[in-house]
Amino acid sequence: MSENKEVKINIDGKEIITVDNKTILEIAMENKIHIPHLCYDRRLEPYGACRLCLVEIKDSRRLLPACITKASEGMVITTSNDRITRVRKTILELLLSDHPHDCMTCDRDGACKLQKYAYEFGVKKVKFSGAKHKLPDINDHNLFIERDYEKCILCGRCARICKEVVGAEAIDYVGRGFNTIISTPYGESLLNTTCELCGQCVSSCPTGALVEKMAMGKGKDFEFKKVPSTCTYCGVGCSLVLNIKNDRVVKVTADINAVPNHGNLCVKGRFAYDFIHSPDRLTTPLIRKNGKLEEASWEEAYKLIAERLMEIKNKYGSDSMGFISSSRCTNEENYLMQKLARAVFGSRHIDQCARTCHAPTVAGLALSFGSGAMTNSIEEIKNCDTLFIIGANPTEAHPIIGYEMKKAVRRGATVIVCDPRKIWMTKLAKLHIQHRPGTDIPLLNGIMNVIISEGLEHKSYIAERTEDYEELKKTVMQYTPEKVAEICEVSVDDIREAARLYAKGKNARIFYTLGITEHTCGTDNVRSCANLAMLCGNLGRESVGVNPMRGQNNVQGSCDMGALPNVYPGYQKVDDPAIREKFEKAYGVSLPDKVGYTITDMLEKANEGKIKSLFIMAEDILMSEGTFTNTERRVQRIRKAIEPIGNSKPDWQITVDIMNHCGYKQHFSSPSKIWDEMASLAPNFAGINYNRIEKTGIQWPCPSCEHPGTKFLHKDKFTRGKGKFFALEHREPAEKPDREYPLILSTGRVLYHYNVGTQTRRSAGIMQKSPVNFAEISPIDAELLKIEDGEKIIVESRRGKIECKAVVTDKVKKGRIWMPFHFVESMTNVITNNAFDNITRTAEYKVCSAKISKI
Repeated sequence: MSENKEVKINIDGKEIITVDNKTILEIAMENKIHIPHLCYDRRLEPYGACRLCLVEIKDSRRLLPACITKASEGMVITTSNDRITRVRKTILELLLSDHPHDCMTCDRDGACKLQKYAYEFGVKKVKFSGAKHKLPDINDHNLFIERDYEKCILCGRCARICKEVVGAEAIDYVGRGFNTIISTPYGESLLNTTCELCGQCVSSCPTGALVEKMAMGKGKDFEFKKVPSTCTYCGVGCSLVLNIKNDRVVKVTADINAVPNHGNLCVKGRFAYDFIHSPDRLTTPLIRKNGKLEEASWEEAYKLIAERLMEIKNKYGSDSMGFISSSRCTNEENYLMQKLARAVFGSRHIDQCARTCHAPTVAGLALSFGSGAMTNSIEEIKNCDTLFIIGANPTEAHPIIGYEMKKAVRRGATVIVCDPRKIWMTKLAKLHIQHRPGTDIPLLNGIMNVIISEGLEHKSYIAERTEDYEELKKTVMQYTPEKVAEICEVSVDDIREAARLYAKGKNARIFYTLGITEHTCGTDNVRSCANLAMLCGNLGRESVGVNPMRGQNNVQGSCDMGALPNVYPGYQKVDDPAIREKFEKAYGVSLPDKVGYTITDMLEKANEGKIKSLFIMAEDILMSEGTFTNTERRVQRIRKAIEPIGNSKPDWQITVDIMNHCGYKQHFSSPSKIWDEMASLAPNFAGINYNRIEKTGIQWPCPSCEHPGTKFLHKDKFTRGKGKFFALEHREPAEKPDREYPLILSTGRVLYHYNVGTQTRRSAGIMQKSPVNFAEISPIDAELLKIEDGEKIIVESRRGKIECKAVVTDKVKKGRIWMPFHFVESMTNVITNNAFDNITRTAEYKVCSAKISKI
């Protein structure tokens, strides 16, 4: 690819220096020069359909579309004159000649680009007559997206974003000439197509042809109060805008200029907001009296909490008290929770639900690199040339990252998928290694064996930036491709090809999630990924790295804030005397000097009678607002959109009130004050404050207010100095199939739900699309067991059994089954194994033995 050439052009008398790969429209928009357009969306490839962006270029006999015409040296451009205005007005009149004139009742009134330009160019009446469309109503019974053919101007934006960004290709042009429409195959409901109901088409539509069903009739765009905030679902941390009317969220949109999603949202982020106004929400404290929960005042609740907790502390000691924080809550709330545990009650036992997912990431990457976080940024993905995806399903669990991966593929990137199950990204993959669950270490060792054997390792990087390479080499050389193929049940050729593709990639990047971490060897799996990246020098620069995609909206931030048993905020060790002295001085009390219990430990100790109290914030431990920190370490604002419902309060205020009732006086008036205290104690966050992240979040580490934040980690050296290789051996999962339980069960997420479904299962549209639990089984196993697709079955392990629907599919191999874990009435995690990672005590949810039978 040739390098971009600098050129000088002139637009409307303004001289501009730019590059020759940009279009006139892009350059004009960058320079605040207005050119009207209908078919252009910067998320899409230029199309040139509407011709409204026609401009005049000196020495050109005809007007040219600005959206597809690239800049060249000396180009002189005029964006508006009488000739251009006449042409644009004619285009608008032609469009309006076959368009409903019902702006007063249209839900897109005030946000319709066709309406805007008709006003701008003074189109008061249409002078063209002739045939008009008589199109039927679309009776699509999906609950999210309303389609109206008569308002469609055939700009193609909806079909293009569905194909180019989402990759669903659920809609396209149908028919010819005057009879052309945008439709689904055979006019089917969106529910019966490949549509993901993400609403990307709605976000791109310039007219009222596509609108949000749940917002219809509830207000015009100019009536809404718009509150920018951050999505509360996965760890991508999408920026969104809450559209408020009468103190209710009417719809959710996104700003195309906001990072990291640039206007894109998934189905959950855009539509699954029903939970906000759910009648199931608690609106006042409840106290159990005589076995029954009864409404109480805040004062009554605070008094009971303070008295009982102080009583337990005085009678049994601080070590009898456990505190469980939440990755669902804000940074400020997690900070207060660890302070409540340590400073108010003197307890060392503070943890949160990262324990059940990414604790091996924090531990493993900290051991290898010195920092347990995603090394690189989301925006860098598009420039990767090799994507190595292992134990992750980004298009369902992290859809916006999935969009960026698809963008990279369109630009020529190679995809390697290592996953026991066929995921969406395998459609784009050059190679899919479908290895046996629980064999990630031998697979990665085998790949590294080939890289070293063929001399593909980055020798100078290894010598200058790492340590303990010889120990790694000694171990991985025992994992020949032939040996690994037998362990992992894959082909030798695939192992060799994966090694060559990754090692030869200029910008090769590793992505993983819980398919790596939720194992008895989860921390070792993470360190093995780190080994591979260091072996090839894929760290410390853009578009490379080791990139754990965090599952919950603030699982990164809850760890950052010290809601862990071994560290204070900013990953400062609790057993370091100097660090502890700093926090004791700030908090004005003595603090525990030992590492505390994990969630797993606390529950076990409670069962033994050693933990007498558990204080749990926003967490359902049996089933699994201020700033958030997303998966790429970006600290982002969330904002109050509506008044607290009923007598409810934000968690930060509740925690502060409890501290005060316990005699530990706190005077925080807002989350920003809480953040400032935390940042004063944690160097990683010292340069971040609310003013600096008002518009765009900042990525830590950010040690000073002059620092711009850190786009990628380990540029010149690792946090720990040198990257450390670990020689890691294969350990079999804690439970293997046998005659009684012959199948391997793995679990994961589906696109339409989030964790245990507390939010998504209160969305009628989500439940319409994904209503029940299911088990994917191979056609071979289904035939052997005489099970039909869609039939009700029983899935059973040594720990219990559940009922669900059978989905017969080639996504899984013979002898394996896969299930989601979102459905409380069919709780998959009841049957998973209670074996734990030897370092972090994270459970092995990804491998257990099971059997299935007909009901």
